[in-house]
Amino acid sequence: MAVQDVEFDGDLWFFTYEDSDKVAQIRSAPSVNVSLSNDKKSEWTSISGTAEVVHDRAKAEELWAKPLEAWFPNGLDTPGLTLLKVHARRAEYWDAATSKVRQLLGMAQAITRNDPDEFPAENKTVEL
Repeated sequence: MAVQDVEFDGDLWFFTYEDSDKVAQIRSAPSVNVSLSNDKKSEWTSISGTAEVVHDRAKAEELWAKPLEAWFPNGLDTPGLTLLKVHARRAEYWDAATSKVRQLLGMAQAITRNDPDEFPAENKTVEL
């Protein structure tokens, strides 16, 4: 699944099929975790919250992007198309130095000194 590119207001949006396993899981247990990563920039984010199934044509039109047709061939008229909305409650992120050399040197120092704080990265948790 891919997050729809909108300004982050505490909610994440995804397109899916109404009869998907993910929708069934959310209906029975709405607590979720969404993990995002950007390997090129050594960034990682974990977002926890609750999810709900949303049937809102106007919101779907607002979020729709042409590349989604790879999964939903009839666009917004794809039978069973629905939205998942994740209400974020907490996020943890990890942002390492962008230089691979700096990361490797920092990892070596962390291992040698048995101190994970030597690794050149920022790790924070944010309550939303």
